[in-house]
Amino acid sequence: MPLADIATGVALLIALAYVALVAGGIRGRVRGIKPLPALLLAAAYPAWGPVFACWAVGDTLLLDKDRFFLHGLFAFLVGHLWFIAAAGSTTGISSAGLGAGLLTATLLVGLLWSGLRPRLRVPVVLYALSLAGVLATAIPAGKAAGAIVFLISDAVLAWNRFRKPLPRGDLIVMATYYAAIFLFARG
Repeated sequence: MPLADIATGVALLIALAYVALVAGGIRGRVRGIKPLPALLLAAAYPAWGPVFACWAVGDTLLLDKDRFFLHGLFAFLVGHLWFIAAAGSTTGISSAGLGAGLLTATLLVGLLWSGLRPRLRVPVVLYALSLAGVLATAIPAGKAAGAIVFLISDAVLAWNRFRKPLPRGDLIVMATYYAAIFLFARG
């Protein structure tokens, strides 16, 4: 069995365990395992390794989202930009995907705007634009499903943080996030 398959399998088991812990409300002491699936995928898929590594750093920083939210956002942003550069240089950009991504980003930022502190407005807008770029480059790269599910995860996370927490929102965020990174890996 190839090493990539083993690493992916272990990453999947850890992700499922973490989601189960979130569902059970028992993640306090074990939340440090949250970045492990992305780290394992970075090792398993070297071409996308920097992207997954940035997302793992973001996961780690967001373990203390009250103190390191902007740092985590920046780490994910760097991962998104890396994905855009890598995918865009090899497979190009989908105009329809860019349009859909920009429309989605505009709608999401518009819905969140009144809940954003002024110092968070520019970073959140830049982050939303990066998601539009991810979608635009993911479509021709055959990773559209991952980009769409990632966008859903981030939309729920943003809604929970800047508007009003959704029932089981943390569970939705983690389940969709992990689904997205596996779709990116295997897409």
